[in-house]
Amino acid sequence: LRPVGTIGLSVTNRTDARLKHQTMPLSDTVGGGRLSIAQSGGITGWELGWGRVLGSRLYVGVTYQRIYLNMDSTFTREVTSVVGDTEWDSTHTLFRGNGFRAGILLPLGDFHVGISGSHVFEAPLEKSVGTYRYENNYGSEKTISTVKREKNLKIPSAVSIGLAWQGDSKWLVASDVSVSAWRTYSAGGLLPTVDRDYAPSFSLGAQYIPAPNLLAPKYWETIRYRSGFRAHALPLENNSEYAFSLGTGLPLRGGGLLDLSLEVGRRGDEHLRDLSETFVRFGVGFNGGRMWSRSQDTNY
Repeated sequence: LRPVGTIGLSVTNRTDARLKHQTMPLSDTVGGGRLSIAQSGGITGWELGWGRVLGSRLYVGVTYQRIYLNMDSTFTREVTSVVGDTEWDSTHTLFRGNGFRAGILLPLGDFHVGISGSHVFEAPLEKSVGTYRYENNYGSEKTISTVKREKNLKIPSAVSIGLAWQGDSKWLVASDVSVSAWRTYSAGGLLPTVDRDYAPSFSLGAQYIPAPNLLAPKYWETIRYRSGFRAHALPLENNSEYAFSLGTGLPLRGGGLLDLSLEVGRRGDEHLRDLSETFVRFGVGFNGGRMWSRSQDTNY
C-alpha cells in the first residue's frame, strides 16, 4: 500500500496467570485436610497498526490497542474429617480497555534510534467474589456469599528508547530501555497495590543470517538465528524478573517467516528466595507480507 503506508495486525498473550499449587496437611484435633490454589487467564492484547516513511529518513508508526484482562482464581479448603466438607472462594476479574502506541525511528548510518510510548485509557474493572461449600452429609453445593464490585482501572503508561546496529546484512543487534509510570496506576482496591513509582526494564537481542545475499543458498543459510536477554523491575519493591530466549525464523516458500521462540526466566522477591518462580514460555508466530504496488522508475 505504497501511497498509504504499511498496515499490520497482531494478537499477543502478554501475561499468562496460570497457577496450580497444593499444600498438605491441615492437621487439627478432628482430622486433616488440604489447601489448594488454582488460577487461569491473563492479559491479551489486540493491535492494529499503521506505519510510513516521512521524507527519506524518518519512520513513524501508530497502533490502536484493545486490551483484555480475564482472570479466574480458586482457593479451596478441603477437610478430611468425619464431615469432610469442602469450601472454596472463587474470584473472577474482567477488564476491557482501549489504548494506543506510537513511535518514531531515525536511521543514522549503521545505527537506528527509536523512541516509542504507550497509553491505555481508564476503563471499568469488574471483580466478582463468591464463597461456596460442598456439604458431604447432604451431597449438595451451598452458596455462602457473593459480592460483585466495579471500579475504574488506570494502567501505567510507558516510554521506551531503543538502539539497533546492522553493520552488514548478516548481523542485527538491538537494545532498548523502558520505564513504566506505576505512580499513575489505580484499581480502586480491586487489584493488588504497588509501591514503586517507576519500574525500569532493559532488553538486548541479536539476529544472525548465515548467507542472506547468495543467489542460490542452502535452506539453513537463510534461517534467522536469534537470542536475547531481558530484565525488568516489577511493581513491588525488591521484586524483579529476568529471562533468556532463543529463537529462529524459518523462511516459507512464497515469502514470509515462521517464527519459533523459547524463553526461560525467573521472577520473585530478592529477599524471599523460596517465593521465586521459574517459567518457560514457547512462542509461535507468522510474519508475512505482500507488496501490492511497485514503483516503475527503476533504471537499468
